[in-house]
Amino acid sequence: MKKIKQLANKINIPGAISLLSLLSAWTAILLLLSNELRLSVVMAVIAFLLDAADGLAARKLELESEFGRQLDSFIDIINYSLLSALVIWKEIIPGALGAIVGFIVIITGILRLAAFNQEGCITKKGITYYRGLIVCHMSLIAFIFLLISRFVQLPEILIALFISLFALLQLSDIKTRKSGALLFWAPVAILIGIVGFLWL
Repeated sequence: MKKIKQLANKINIPGAISLLSLLSAWTAILLLLSNELRLSVVMAVIAFLLDAADGLAARKLELESEFGRQLDSFIDIINYSLLSALVIWKEIIPGALGAIVGFIVIITGILRLAAFNQEGCITKKGITYYRGLIVCHMSLIAFIFLLISRFVQLPEILIALFISLFALLQLSDIKTRKSGALLFWAPVAILIGIVGFLWL
């Protein structure tokens, strides 16, 4: 009981938002596997918005912690890497090739998050950068290829190569600017949800 109380204190409000984000992503996965793609995209967008909100809450309430950062990274594996991999395997490249590409997305995402937890960000001239593509970019890339696959018939091997390349870029040294611009990303995410619901 004492351990549970200690854990609850560590989770606090930002952690609770993170767990709601995880619940949304889990719901998106269940909907995807139940062939409810449109609703799955909507729940994935909600998961993203909650994931963005937890960091904002932690900063505003001054509740940032190492535990919170680790929790957020573990949840990101489900919210972005696993969900993207399942979308790739089920909707974009069904079959063995899609399973392989999905695994590449998952393993590169896990390695990227593990490295980030150890190394952190890069700051140059007052600007903060992530190392490599970040895992939520893989969700965006998967969504773009999902839309493309609905309107254009591309060879599966070509799609597999492109997605695998983007996945590997998560482990690269390219700099991705860290942006807290929720005023930009929140409307973009909502637009993705609307597009997904109407056109998928």
